[in-house]
Amino acid sequence: MNELLQIVLRQYCETCESSGYSFFWNVIKDFILPILIAGFAGYMVYWAFVKESRRDILIEQARKDQEHKDKLFYFSALVKSCTDITIKQKEFIEDLAKEIDKQLKPFLESLLVEQGTDWEKEQF
Repeated sequence: MNELLQIVLRQYCETCESSGYSFFWNVIKDFILPILIAGFAGYMVYWAFVKESRRDILIEQARKDQEHKDKLFYFSALVKSCTDITIKQKEFIEDLAKEIDKQLKPFLESLLVEQGTDWEKEQF
């Protein structure tokens, strides 16, 4: 096993020396290229992180906007309901006032006639 490893290493070293690789090519191949690849990979990870963060922010903003719309819809429905109830109460009160006026006027006239006063002459 040891002999096989020495043969492989010797052949690798012989091809490196015989093919005419220079020191600069070895530096570029073994040092600069891996750094550039790692930098590119880091940039891609950063880009994916920023894109995902922006997407999350947009989703959160959309959720908040929908929540505000729901609250405004609820509030507007509540106000409309209150105004409708108030308008109906006003109509009922007006009807009640007319009914009381119809029923109370003869009663007041009868009281005033019993006392001997004339309804038409008396001013309230």
